[in-house]
Amino acid sequence: MNNKSKTSIIASVIATLIITSIFATTNNLASAASVVDNTDYFAQARVVFDEIQGLESKINADGEKIASMTDQFAKASSGTVEKVNLERQIKDLQTLTDVRTKRIADLHGELDRLEKLNVAAFKVDDITRQKFQTTERAIIDRYLDENSVNYVGSNPVEEVYAHTKNRSIVIILDPQELTEKKINIDSMKATFANIIKTAVGEEIPIEIQFGKFVDLGCAARDNPCRPLLGGLTVSKKNVNTLNTMGYKASKTGEGTGFVIAGHTAENLDAEIVQPHNDNTKRVGTVRAYSNTVSCDCAYVKVDAGITVDNTIYKSSNLVYTVTGKTADSSQTVGTWVYKSGARTAVTLGQITGNVAGNSYNAVDIYHGQGDSGAPVFATVSGDNVSLYGMFYRGTYAEPPGLGPAKYHPWDQIQSQIGAVPP
Repeated sequence: MNNKSKTSIIASVIATLIITSIFATTNNLASAASVVDNTDYFAQARVVFDEIQGLESKINADGEKIASMTDQFAKASSGTVEKVNLERQIKDLQTLTDVRTKRIADLHGELDRLEKLNVAAFKVDDITRQKFQTTERAIIDRYLDENSVNYVGSNPVEEVYAHTKNRSIVIILDPQELTEKKINIDSMKATFANIIKTAVGEEIPIEIQFGKFVDLGCAARDNPCRPLLGGLTVSKKNVNTLNTMGYKASKTGEGTGFVIAGHTAENLDAEIVQPHNDNTKRVGTVRAYSNTVSCDCAYVKVDAGITVDNTIYKSSNLVYTVTGKTADSSQTVGTWVYKSGARTAVTLGQITGNVAGNSYNAVDIYHGQGDSGAPVFATVSGDNVSLYGMFYRGTYAEPPGLGPAKYHPWDQIQSQIGAVPP
């Protein structure tokens, strides 16, 4: 398990750069590489998702127009030009809405098709998978696991995971620490290659990325919302930084509440407000708390009179309904997931790493400051979704961007603090 603690910063982050160092592969990995599907299905999916969001926004706006015109129609005198025109306008808008709704259904079908292709591109045979896991473990033991006898001490490695679609090991390095310690990148790559060769007896492609994972909180505004639901803005009282409410959960002996990021809560018994910038709007108290690499998470017991829906904020007057939950063991790399964050709203991502023994999964997704705590989920049908977990760290703060990030699966959170989603 990744037990390395890194000092979190709330600041602009150096945009992730990618330098790929390819080492010749042999045996099973060479065979796997020969059938690599390098198609960027994720980029295609983001284009589709953007169109869906645009159409849904138009449907929502037209729905408000239809409601307003329907009221006017009811008040208009029979047989008047006004009433006839209103009837025609309402019919035209409804027809347009029906066309857009059909288009959205077709686009969701396209998302499903792209996801199947993407998941297939991430698949490798059992022998190759085992070699990747062994490689991950060897590098984590040396650079991230402070409890390992092989741990080298403070170093610039931020994250390690196998990107099975690229048939490579991704190693994310903190560029600031590289500079401060005057570490030679070529020397580090050679060391990584030697570790891999010793661990699995062959060379594996190494993909070096530069960036630093940070907690994503910042100042902003929002409105109160009752009942509570995932995706709203929350904060510790009197701190008032923008963070995101995760999802509904219960805890034995405490009752109903919700999950947030541990660095949002800061401590046990902290008072939580919603929205984040109104100290008069307390909604609950932190009754379970962890701010470690095992779980950056907290459980908030709601105050009397406060209720929580098992839904996630989508857009104005629209929500996702959580109809199930997907265990970490079934959260397949290559799968599309979404997060609903207070800063960057609903964005589409892909799971890129699910390291056995880690308390989190790696995801490429658009994110920014304020998204900490956001619920992570996958669509089931329409606006029904399956809960995957809670977003808590990423490499982009200001400005937001598309890049590597992390989320805790819900069952990892449950095992750490006893917060059980419905």
